[in-house]
Amino acid sequence: MADLRIAYDEEMVGAGHPTKEDTLNRLVLAEHNSDGTHKNASPGLLLGLGCEYASASSVLLKPGGLEMGGVLYRAETAITLGGLGGLSADTWYYLMATPPATGSELSASEISLQAGAPAFDGAKNGWYSGSARCLGCLLTDGSGGVLEFFTSGGWWVPNVPLLVVNGAPGSGWTSVNANLPALGRLLLALTADHDRSGGVAALELRPGGSSHTGHPLIYVTRDNGYDRGDGSAMSLSDAGGNLDYNIANCTSLKLAWFALQLPRGLRGQ
Repeated sequence: MADLRIAYDEEMVGAGHPTKEDTLNRLVLAEHNSDGTHKNASPGLLLGLGCEYASASSVLLKPGGLEMGGVLYRAETAITLGGLGGLSADTWYYLMATPPATGSELSASEISLQAGAPAFDGAKNGWYSGSARCLGCLLTDGSGGVLEFFTSGGWWVPNVPLLVVNGAPGSGWTSVNANLPALGRLLLALTADHDRSGGVAALELRPGGSSHTGHPLIYVTRDNGYDRGDGSAMSLSDAGGNLDYNIANCTSLKLAWFALQLPRGLRGQ
C-alpha cells in the first residue's frame, strides 16, 4: 500500500484548495469520511448494543456500534427507547436503526420499532427492512407490555420460560408453534416436565420440519419407577417457528423454551 503521510518535500495543503491536493487530510481520509465517520467497516459488524427490558413500555440498548453502508455508527452511552405503550399483545417487534443525518453517533431518534419482520441480506451480513438495520427484537405480553427479557452472548432470554405445550400432548410426532421471532430457523434451549401413565414415558425432540425418526433426540425418559420427570435440552425450530416432539404414555406435558440463539447478523461481538 502507498505511504499516505505528508513527505518532507510536499506542501501542507488543507481541504478545498482550488488547484492543489489536500495533503493534510490524506492519511485520515483513507479510513474516515469528511465528517469524521469511519468508512470501510466490515459488512455486518455489530459490537455490543445488547437489548433488554427496561419497563413495560421501554427497552434499553447497551453501548456499542454497528455497520451500515460501510460506515461504523456508535452509541457511546446506553440508549433508552421509551413510549412503547399501545403495542399489540403477544407480538414480536423488531428494533430498527437508521443512519443519523450527520455524524456517527446513534441516539434514540435513529431507533424505531416495527412489527414486520426484517429479511437477512447476505451481501450486508445483517437483517434489513429497506435501509434500516435490525438490532434486536422484543415480545409483548398478554396486555401489550414489553415482556421482561435480556440478551447475553448472542442469546435472547425471557425472564420466565415461555410455554409451548401445557396440557395433554399430541399423539405421535407433533409439530407445535413455539411463538418465535420470524428470523429463520432458531436454536432453542428447552425445559420439559411430564407425567407417566403406564409404561415408559419418553419425550423425544427432533429439528422442526424433520421427518427423521431413526435416531430422534431423547432428553427425558421415565420408566415404571418414576411418576414424573423433567429435564432440559436444545433443539432447532423450522423456519416457521415450529418444534417437533413425540411422547407416549403421558397425559400431561409442559414444554417451554428459556433461551433462543439469535441468528447471524444479530448476535453481536
